[in-house]
Amino acid sequence: MKAALFRNLSQSEGPSMARYAQELSAALARIGSDDWQFETVHCTHVNFLAELIPGPTGRMIAERTGRFIKYPFKASNVDADLFHVLDSGHANIGLALAPQKTVITCHDLIALRSQHGKLEMATPRFHDITAPLRIKALQSAAHLISDSHSTKRDLVDFLNIAPEKISVVHLGIAPTFHPPSIEQKTAIRAEIRRRHNIPDNTMLILHVSSGAAYKNTPAVLQGLARVQARLEPMGTSAILIRLGSNLSESEKSLAQALGLTEKIIWAGFAEGDTGLRDYYWATDVFVFPSLWEGFGWPPLEALACATTVVTSDVSSLPEVVGDGALKVPPTDYDALGQALFDALTIENLRATLQHAGLAHSSKFRWSETARNTLAVYNQVYSERTRS
Repeated sequence: MKAALFRNLSQSEGPSMARYAQELSAALARIGSDDWQFETVHCTHVNFLAELIPGPTGRMIAERTGRFIKYPFKASNVDADLFHVLDSGHANIGLALAPQKTVITCHDLIALRSQHGKLEMATPRFHDITAPLRIKALQSAAHLISDSHSTKRDLVDFLNIAPEKISVVHLGIAPTFHPPSIEQKTAIRAEIRRRHNIPDNTMLILHVSSGAAYKNTPAVLQGLARVQARLEPMGTSAILIRLGSNLSESEKSLAQALGLTEKIIWAGFAEGDTGLRDYYWATDVFVFPSLWEGFGWPPLEALACATTVVTSDVSSLPEVVGDGALKVPPTDYDALGQALFDALTIENLRATLQHAGLAHSSKFRWSETARNTLAVYNQVYSERTRS
């Protein structure tokens, strides 16, 4: 049998979805199967439209035309025994495929939660127009895969999809993320401090963010302000290193109002997994107080690097970090500040969390993701051939 795996449109495939597609495809190939062959399907936007209409408007029209016209047409001509749309953001592709042969992975329903007033953030542009197509595809597909039990609950609650039609398949993490030796940690920590001119007696807090509203950067700033107020009487302070997108203008204004401008370093984007791992190794605490996550790779990667983690107690994050992290309500700034202070100053707490985090993170391997995904393929194929 042949399974066709549909990646996102090339021009709109972000790092997370590229990682999922690459790692899953590679893991399926590694575990092997006498019964299945795997084909990855790609598609690009309509390039002449981007050239015809210069600038962001042309690129947007080219992308939308590619996603909603070109890609479905291409998909309708793919011959396979099973179709797997790898991201529900492109679920509309499923409408061009035989539903009884189609599996769709849903990573999150954050936009839908926003639309229903369950998250205080703006609904993405054109969501009201395009969401019905994705919802119809999700409801008609033979089976759905979700990254977490949290996303599965959202699929049941918001889309009224039967629970037995959804399989939870956790994502894996790359072997690059592992605990450092004492020598490695000392060397990398010194290098990061030299790179950003950070004094030796300063504690380091790391935050990774795409800049999306649900990443909850204001909470990070509020938590940092509360930590500073506790540390300064002790003769020390903390620096926040931000990886990924820079602070927005409103976030910079908040940082200035809180007196934190000199306590924040924007380090840009890490250079691959190794670059990101080095920052996990170098910092004392990783903070990730998202309002919602479909899965949440960064805190899991940090746990695997033996970094102390403070994160939210909502959505998928409790199942992703298990007992290996401190968890607080994402809008309780006092609780976040206290958790950060405890994580920075209580050595026994850090040791306990690091031990639990390493044990928990070891369960998340791409080989398991592939095996559980293949089990879904076999189930869907078996049910179709029996009917």
